[in-house]
Parts: sequence; C-alpha cells; structure tokens
Amino acid sequence: MTTGIGVPRSASDADAPAVHRMFGRCGPATRYGRFHGHVSEIPAGYLREALSADACVHDALVVPCAAGPELVALASARRLPGAAEPAVEVGLLVEDAAQGHGLGTLLLRGLAARARCRGVVVLTCDVLAEHEHLVGVLRRTLGPVTTVREGVTVRARVRLP
Repeated sequence: MTTGIGVPRSASDADAPAVHRMFGRCGPATRYGRFHGHVSEIPAGYLREALSADACVHDALVVPCAAGPELVALASARRLPGAAEPAVEVGLLVEDAAQGHGLGTLLLRGLAARARCRGVVVLTCDVLAEHEHLVGVLRRTLGPVTTVREGVTVRARVRLP
C-alpha cells in the first residue's frame, strides 16, 4: 500500500481492479468481518452492484491512497426494497493497514449524508457479535442505535436526523 490516505470519493466501475487488489491485502479476519463468511474473492455480484448501479439503489464510496492508483477502503449503502420507510444497509471494508485511522467513521458520515439527500431515513448494518464494539462507532457517529441480536450477528438500526 502506498503511504498516505486520500479523500473519499464516489466509486465507479473503473475502480474494480483496485478493489480486487485492496481485497487481496485484507486478511481473513477482515474479510470474514465484512462478509460474515470465509471468502477468498470479493463477491462479484456485490462488487458489480456497488460500483456500477444507480447510486439511488446502491451508493458506494472509496478511499484512495494519496498517491497512486490503489484504494484502501470501500463503503456501500444498498437501498432496502420493500422497507416500511426508505432505508439502506451499509457495509464497510477497510484494508488491514489502514484500520484504526478513523476511515470507518468518515465513510459512515459520508454515506449517511448522501443517503439523507436521497430521502433515506433509516440506516442499518449487520456486525458480527464479536465485533459489537462497532455499534459504538455507529452510535458516536450517527446517534442513537437500536440493536437486535440475530444468531452470530447484531443488526443495528439508526434513524437519520
């Protein structure tokens, strides 16, 4: 990874090769934490939808390195069809070497602001119960969170102000 982190920007289908390389720099625990399963490649359907779909359906942000073509994070907000209120489910993947620098918080704020502009009022995310501390990040970033334990995951729900 090139040192230095750039400014988050909208993702595009042109980012696919860099996302694949970033995924390769993520360890098994990071991959499992994001996709809740052992995956050796980023799911093609997810990546295709996140990078090329209408942002009103599946919005995505990437964080580039300050210099060079590499990415260090991908965050997405997928519209939940059929929800009682306009809602998105978010997911974040930050490569191992870039974790612990506030990128998750920055990306959550960015996705929430973009979702609000599109009329979304509820943001949800599923985290592994062993990573329930991430619900605290969500709470500190966006406000009150309700949670429901569903097996090995915790579903967190935030009403966007």
